[in-house]
Amino acid sequence: NTITLLWGTVQGPIDHYRVTYTSSTGVTTELTVPKDINTTTLTDLEPGTEYTITVAAQRGRQQSTAATIDAFTGNLIFWEI
Repeated sequence: NTITLLWGTVQGPIDHYRVTYTSSTGVTTELTVPKDINTTTLTDLEPGTEYTITVAAQRGRQQSTAATIDAFTGNLIFWEI
């Protein structure tokens, strides 16, 4: 199970983006995304689980206000036609 994120770029100098995601079971994972990339795919997620995801730009010890979204790894259902 995966979730793909895409965000707008920051209009100033930054070092990188920090992506943090927490499952509804309380497990938190953090990634660093290079400053010239504004997308990432979260992989190996638990199926049928809600995640709270934040993205923030970081420069040194300073961090922008984080954008936050809740996403769900629902089960896909396929029918034979």
